[in-house]
Amino acid sequence: MGGTACSTLLNLLILFLCASRGSGHCRNSTLGVVFLNTKPVEEDKMMQLLHCCELFFIPVTVNHGEIQFPDFWPQEQPILIVDGTEEPLLPRLPLNAPPVFYVNQNSFRDMSHQGQQLMPNASHLFGTAGYLAIEQYNWTAAVYLYDHGKNIDVDFLDNLQKRMKVITVKLKGQANGKINETALWFILKQIRQEKVRNIILKCRGSWLKTVFNQSETHGLLSKVYHWIIPTLQSETQHFEQMLPQSSGAHFSLFVLSASLPYLQHVHCNCTITCILLHDLNIFLQKVMKNCLSLSSSKSQVHGLSGPLKYRSDGFRWKFNFITKSIFTGQKYQVNISWLVLLSPYVCWSLLKARSHLDVLA
Repeated sequence: MGGTACSTLLNLLILFLCASRGSGHCRNSTLGVVFLNTKPVEEDKMMQLLHCCELFFIPVTVNHGEIQFPDFWPQEQPILIVDGTEEPLLPRLPLNAPPVFYVNQNSFRDMSHQGQQLMPNASHLFGTAGYLAIEQYNWTAAVYLYDHGKNIDVDFLDNLQKRMKVITVKLKGQANGKINETALWFILKQIRQEKVRNIILKCRGSWLKTVFNQSETHGLLSKVYHWIIPTLQSETQHFEQMLPQSSGAHFSLFVLSASLPYLQHVHCNCTITCILLHDLNIFLQKVMKNCLSLSSSKSQVHGLSGPLKYRSDGFRWKFNFITKSIFTGQKYQVNISWLVLLSPYVCWSLLKARSHLDVLA
C-alpha cells in the first residue's frame, strides 16, 4: 500500500482514537484491535497512536480466516478491524460475535449482525435508485449495467421489472482486477442499439472512468441519456473529474447530508468515511465514558449525519442523506428509518412515502 493510502488509513484511525480519548476506566473503554494486510511500519505507527490514547485496547488475532476472540471478552465490547487493502476478503465471525467495526482505505461498514449499521446497504441504495427512476423520473425502460464481481440485487431487480422494461447487462473483469475493455466495447455498442436512454450503473469505483470514456465513444453520454449511480458520495467534484468534458448526460448519485444546523453554511470536504467514522466516535465516546448500553436513551447524541440512536441489537434507527443531480441542480431529501429498512422488501414503499422533492434555487 502506498504512502497516500497509508496516510488515509492513519487519518481514519486517528479520528476513531481521538474521539475516544478521555473515556475513563469503564469496562466499556476497552477495545479489541485487529490488523489485516498491513505492513509492519504501518502497524508500528498505528500502535503508537493507540498507546497515545487513553482508550484501552487488546490485540486480537485471526486464525484460519476467523477472528479469535478471547474467552473472557464481553459480548458488548467492540472490535476494530484495520485493513490495509481496498477490497479485502473479510474474516469470518463466530456466532454471537460482539459488535465489529471495519475500517480500510475508503470504507467504514458493519460486519456483524450486532454491529453499528452506519452506511445504507446495497438493497437500500438500489431501492432509492428504483424510487428515483420510477416515481421521480417516470422511466418506462432502463439498462441495469452491473459489475460481475458484485452480486445482483434480486429484490431490487424484481421490483424494477414489475414497473418497467429492464435490460440486465453484466460487466466483465480480468484476472488482474481491471475491467475487460474489449468486452465493454461490445456491451456499450449493444446498449446503443437497444435505444434505451436510461442507465443504472453499479460497479467498482476503479472501473468508472473507463466505462465513461468508452460510453462517450458510443454516444451514451449525450444529453438524451440519464444515468443513476447507486453509490454514496460526500461531494461530486471527484466524480465530475472522471467524466469527459464533452459529457452532457444527466447523472444522479447520492450525496451525504450534513444535518446539523450550524454546519449548513460551512464548507466541508470530508469524505463519507470520515463523517460516519466521526459520528461513531462521538457515540462510542459517550457510551464508553458513561458505561451505557448501545440502546440507552441517554446515549443519543447528534452527529454530522443526524441523530445517533441505536436499537438494542446495535442497528442505527435513522440515517439522512441526499441524492443530487449534479447537472440539473435538483436534489431529493431521503430520510431512511433503519428500524423498518432492515427488511429490504419494504424499502420500495417506505422510500415512496418518506421522500420529497426539493428544487434548489
